Amino acid sequence: MFKLQVGDIIEVSGFCWLDKLESGKYRISKIEKKYKLFIYSFTKPKGKKVIVRHWSNAVDLWIKDSSDSDLNKIVKIV
Repeated sequence: MFKLQVGDIIEVSGFCWLDKLESGKYRISKIEKKYKLFIYSFTKPKGKKVIVRHWSNAVDLWIKDSSDSDLNKIVKIV
């Protein structure tokens, strides 16, 4: 159903057209449902404060394999 699960660590490379989700590593801290859609909450890997939240369908479009040649992508690390 989801490409990411709570506790997954991701790395954002380049510019993914997702507001406030800049290059770096993040952890999925929460997945919640709103208006029949789902939202991912992002924190720093060892942090607890939610930095940004995005609709899961918008984030899932950017998830690619680490071997993909695209410079703008999200890669699931753990």
